[in-house]
Amino acid sequence: MKFVSQNFDKTLLAVQEKLFQDYGVEESDVNASTHYYMAQQDEEVLGLVNDFRTLYTQFGGSVEVELPEDLTEAKMLLAFDDYVEARDKANDAIIIELQRSQGQMTEAQHRVLMSHAQTLMTAALKKHGISQLVWQTAVKKFVETSAKFKAKHDEDALEQNQKMARMQMGKN
Repeated sequence: MKFVSQNFDKTLLAVQEKLFQDYGVEESDVNASTHYYMAQQDEEVLGLVNDFRTLYTQFGGSVEVELPEDLTEAKMLLAFDDYVEARDKANDAIIIELQRSQGQMTEAQHRVLMSHAQTLMTAALKKHGISQLVWQTAVKKFVETSAKFKAKHDEDALEQNQKMARMQMGKN
């Protein structure tokens, strides 16, 4: 499992070190036993590792996972369309709420909308048998290896940038 973080928090590292010290283990012990039980297909361990990886990505980290063999370019192109549709639907809900609240959303409103967005995007991917973690790794791979996927991805990024610019112009 490979972790990459843009915003690695030193406090979390200190907590991790304290836990290792309190339990008399080293990181390599945890790593070895985790991989052992994952290899045994231990459902509880697999579930916990997946939960941790998902949580980690929600705080700015990324996790590279092995991609399923049946994840083809065609499947990724279809999943991308559904993902973008879900993301746009979620973003529209956020924009409506921002307008309704005159740009003054509460933290609770923000959490509810972000949870709704996550639910929509997760459901869009699940329709294709893809988890958020697989999606993150697959997008990186297919942007590099598929001209069709890269073109669709780049077009979407351009559209998103243009939408943001129009929104910013509307504020001024």
